[in-house]
Amino acid sequence: MCVNNYTNTNLILVMKQKIYLLALGLLLCLGIQQSYAQSRIQVGVGVANTGINLSYEKMIPSVPNLGIGVYGAYTTRRYGLGLGGLGGLGRYRRNNIDAGVRATYHLNEIFNLSNDKLDLYGAFGLGLRLYTYSDDFVGTGSDIRLGGLGRIGGNYKFSESLSGFGEVGWGPSWITAGIAFDLGR
Repeated sequence: MCVNNYTNTNLILVMKQKIYLLALGLLLCLGIQQSYAQSRIQVGVGVANTGINLSYEKMIPSVPNLGIGVYGAYTTRRYGLGLGGLGGLGRYRRNNIDAGVRATYHLNEIFNLSNDKLDLYGAFGLGLRLYTYSDDFVGTGSDIRLGGLGRIGGNYKFSESLSGFGEVGWGPSWITAGIAFDLGR
């Protein structure tokens, strides 16, 4: 049995519309940035929802402490209802692919932190989430929706261009840790 919220034709049409809106948002974000701003790439592993999370941020020189950029993630989650004696009945799997725009506000100045190695921030984003699911009771299906994120996190510099980071909050993975590469100016 297959359960889908959209027919294939409608799903493709909705996906195209949302991808065009996302592309427009990305172009606007990248277009307002100046080339001499500092930028950073973060690569992390999701803990609560297993997966990989990527983000790119570029600081806006005209607005202190604000960076804008993009994010993307692939996460998966599997559940079992513990009915293994019945042949594994009750298995559930969900895969998410997320992509969107992200704004980051760096909080060191607000909290009056003078540690140059520590960078605390809050991040908010909006994008698209494509998810597919399957289970032993309903079958399989997929859907695409608007998704978002709201997180708090921090970077700790190991060197001038390499940092470790951690984030918690709403988004593709609720807890994420990884490394960040500062690309300079």
